[in-house]
Amino acid sequence: MAVGSASLIATLAAACKAQAPSTPPPTPAPAVDKSVSDLQSKSARFAPTDLTADISALPANEREALAHMVRAAQVMDALFLEQVWAGNEAMLYTLIKDESPLGKARLHEFLINKGKEQEFYIPAKIELINTKSLKITAGKYAEADLLGLEKNYLELLTEFGRNTNTAFAMQKLANLQAFKLHKLTDAEKLLEEVVNIKGIRPNLLADCKLDLGDVYLLNNKPWDATLIYSQVEKDFTGTTSRQRVVPPFPPII
Repeated sequence: MAVGSASLIATLAAACKAQAPSTPPPTPAPAVDKSVSDLQSKSARFAPTDLTADISALPANEREALAHMVRAAQVMDALFLEQVWAGNEAMLYTLIKDESPLGKARLHEFLINKGKEQEFYIPAKIELINTKSLKITAGKYAEADLLGLEKNYLELLTEFGRNTNTAFAMQKLANLQAFKLHKLTDAEKLLEEVVNIKGIRPNLLADCKLDLGDVYLLNNKPWDATLIYSQVEKDFTGTTSRQRVVPPFPPII
């Protein structure tokens, strides 16, 4: 067995053990984060159950064979995880490292419903790319590294489309294009697309409008920047997004 597969099997076993107590846990207090409470509600449909059997009457060779079958099942579980989607292993390790309530809820749901059809598959994949971005931009990097990140974001948008679920990734890609790759025209078009997505979260919309205003300034469009900054001032008065607005307005002649 490959070292990687063995490591994945051990990780799965440890994670499942941590997520499956021998007795059902008490009903948790309502979570403040709606995403956490939604995931906990879905996971609560599956009650933890201990499967036991009296194998004392079995001969020694059959008990040994049964132990081999259990170990084989653990191997198959890891192989299934890899076959469903090649990124499942990386996603599992990322979720294990996330100690936040939302991270733990996502890990629990992941272990119940392994694979690409999970509700949080898209945000988890976005987070994997964001983690890669932080790792690259935190140190020395070459243009090839940035182009690789751009490709990752574009592939994600091709796979899942440009909508409320991927708006955050679109913003990250636009920032990468504008402030690292200096592709100002591409960044401007992408941010204009994001701010016109219906149903986008208000704070994310405000941040994208502010980014768009910054890109307008870099593209020598001060009046467009003034207009978009003013929208944020009007719509998000008193929010943290508004506090970012310090627009270098063009002089009034």
